[in-house]
Amino acid sequence: MNVKTTELEEIKTENSQLLQQLSQMRRSSSTGGGAPGSPADSVKLASLNSRAMTAERRLAATQGQLNLAEEKLEDARRKVAVAEGKWEARLLEMQTRLRAAEEKTKRERQGAKERVGELTDTIR
Repeated sequence: MNVKTTELEEIKTENSQLLQQLSQMRRSSSTGGGAPGSPADSVKLASLNSRAMTAERRLAATQGQLNLAEEKLEDARRKVAVAEGKWEARLLEMQTRLRAAEEKTKRERQGAKERVGELTDTIR
């Protein structure tokens, strides 16, 4: 996602530079800096317009990709949170079962000791 953010910033910078060049070209052609309608100026202007439009399209595409990546990341975070909650519930259930089994074993051992004691007393 950092890559997309960096790419987005680069495209924004390039776009602003191209727009600045365009405005300079328009100002110079309107103030009479050189031949106003010269073919070289119109070719440069068309080229700059084309580059600016391309940069804007790339900017829009990159912003779309960034939004999509952010949505996927948020979805993944939600899924991880749900899975983590399920694992925590399983862990608590297993801990509860373990405690119950330990208590049962303890009761059974105590009962067995008492029974051994009773049988020993009966034998004597």
